[in-house]
Amino acid sequence: MASDRSWMASGFYRSVEKFPDRKAVEAGDTAVTYGQLSARVAGLAQTLLEHSPSDDPPLTVIFAQR
Repeated sequence: MASDRSWMASGFYRSVEKFPDRKAVEAGDTAVTYGQLSARVAGLAQTLLEHSPSDDPPLTVIFAQR
């Protein structure tokens, strides 16, 4: 199971469907719901697709906390 991470995405999207108005992320005074986070993720994915050359490998993005 360690190599199969599909459960993470399916769990996120299941939460988006069931609890779109529930807080998904909170940092300081800012909170984002599952619905808002899903929209941001979709927007980021679309932007990456639009800027990815079709003859090159797909872009990879890594987010890290400092």
